[in-house]
Amino acid sequence: MRREAEGSHNIRTGLIAMYALRRMLEGPVYGYSLAAEISERTGESWSPGPGTIYPALHQLVEKKYAKTRTEEGRRVYYITQQGKRKLESFRRKMARARGRFQDAGRLWMEIMDDAELMEFMLHRLRTDIRLVSLVSEGHIGHFSEKERKLFCKRIRVELRRIISAGGV
Repeated sequence: MRREAEGSHNIRTGLIAMYALRRMLEGPVYGYSLAAEISERTGESWSPGPGTIYPALHQLVEKKYAKTRTEEGRRVYYITQQGKRKLESFRRKMARARGRFQDAGRLWMEIMDDAELMEFMLHRLRTDIRLVSLVSEGHIGHFSEKERKLFCKRIRVELRRIISAGGV
């Protein structure tokens, strides 16, 4: 059981590290603000503490993906060229693997009883709709107005296809 807990911690630390690199593309970050942002972005469902945030940031510095310096009394982290390459590599890897994550999610759903499954699916649908809304409104991503309109059109087409096929 301890090995599973360690694996879960490593996944969280890795996710924080990649998110931190992504945020560093926009400017320097520091631990407390990164933790607060993750908590806010996840609707307070995940509030990583110092025991998760700082090991992730320290790992980035050790691997030379980030550098640090002290500004106004706090340690601030900046992305390096090597960090930019790592982030790009990670993005490509995730783009190729996205189907596997959906497959793993199905296993979780098959473990749940019917009431849990229904609540889980409704929560997941609400979350996905909120994310689509944030993208279409320009709050997530760096899409042009034209690209956002195309995205919304593709969403409508896909929803119509599912509904007309009797899937909903």
